Amino acid sequence: MTLRVLLCPPRFFAQRREWISFGLNSCLYGFGLIGLAASLNGLAACDEGAGWLLLVPALFWLFCLAHVADASRRERARARASAGPPRRRPVWKKMARLAVFLVSFAMILNLLQVLVTRTGRTVGPEGAPLLPVLVVTPGPTDDMDKAHLVFHKDLGAFRESHPDYTYLVRHGTEGRLKSQLSGGDFTVAPRANGRQAFEVWKTVHSEAYAIGWYEASEKELFPRRFSLFHEMMTAMFMFPAVVGSLLVAWIAGKLLDRIRKVQPA
Repeated sequence: MTLRVLLCPPRFFAQRREWISFGLNSCLYGFGLIGLAASLNGLAACDEGAGWLLLVPALFWLFCLAHVADASRRERARARASAGPPRRRPVWKKMARLAVFLVSFAMILNLLQVLVTRTGRTVGPEGAPLLPVLVVTPGPTDDMDKAHLVFHKDLGAFRESHPDYTYLVRHGTEGRLKSQLSGGDFTVAPRANGRQAFEVWKTVHSEAYAIGWYEASEKELFPRRFSLFHEMMTAMFMFPAVVGSLLVAWIAGKLLDRIRKVQPA
């Protein structure tokens, strides 16, 4: 099975002029493309539930590949019936390709998750409801400051009940403030204009957490980016991870074929 067939399964039947099978496979492939376009449109609109739609094109793509694999199996069976003993790829090459596929799949899956959780989407001055914000209520001395992780939607009520709040962290108190937090963490860096830049994450529930990037002065907040990640969102990375891993494994197979010719079984 070539890379072109992996990316476009109907091509397999078009090359063999099997038009009935081509039509069936094309319908499945078309439904998959429609699902992919719908999910990408939803993700572009920052619809958090759109990720689940990626399961639709993945499912139809797998149906297409299963159809191709079955037709290819029957084709090989007919060829074996009319030919001599088949030439087979050495076991070590098969194991090498499998290892490349598994390693690349894990790496691509992890990379996609990192890209989502480390980049986020841009937000305006209004922020986002679940943007996590670090708020400090000062004490008489530095060692009595208290840290609070508050979602942006709850900031108004928090400020009213804690009028002495500040968004800034006193120098040298970061470690102690972090030790007060449960279900979240933060990093802070100074800015030349007197502000501080923050990256804050806070759990929404046991399987989801929110990450916020913003700058702050003592009483003002300047949101920059926001990301919300749910563990089940990993499922939406499966389709691109499988495609990418198949591509890497195919390239690895071609390189292995150049190193050593396929030997007869």
